[in-house]
Amino acid sequence: TDKFFADPKILIEDFFFWYDYSFCLNSVKQNDLTFKLVKEQTSEICMEAVKQNGHALQFVKERTV
Repeated sequence: TDKFFADPKILIEDFFFWYDYSFCLNSVKQNDLTFKLVKEQTSEICMEAVKQNGHALQFVKERTV
């Protein structure tokens, strides 16, 4: 069996790929709801999420404007 599905305590938000810039940017472009899972929010990722859905602004951790 796959180890990720064998242990119910492993959550998708804990996966390592939420630290990967390219993965996160592409993920947010496809589905703005994934923005909440991004661990290292860059200005480009934040802008893409807000462009997709203005409500994503509430999940921006560090606002610069």
